[in-house]
Amino acid sequence: EGGGGGGGGEGGGREVAAPASATTCALEPASAAAAHCALHLTNMLLEALIERGAYSDGIARVQALRQSEALGLGGKELPLDLRVREGVCCAYTGQLDQAERLWQPLLRSDASAQGGGGGAEGGGAE
Repeated sequence: EGGGGGGGGEGGGREVAAPASATTCALEPASAAAAHCALHLTNMLLEALIERGAYSDGIARVQALRQSEALGLGGKELPLDLRVREGVCCAYTGQLDQAERLWQPLLRSDASAQGGGGGAEGGGAE
């Protein structure tokens, strides 16, 4: 009867420590806490959905989050980690153009880190 060791079952509450942000969620003002927690929980859910291969479900979750007026995101851009995971879901469902749009901040940042524009071809690790 007690939550014996198998792999990945439900109800093993003692096995997983609460994320540090869970405490933060409880201390923030209601509207800010709701938005912060929704973003954090969606990020964790996307990670699980990607592991299961449920890419369309991941895209649907992010779209629902964007459309949620209750969170007051109203046109604000989602955090980069959510956009990256959404891009992974898009890529696996064949929506490569959308994935690339979501990854643009990373692609731009990577290009500037590689040498800031001047012929950084072949710039391997130094």
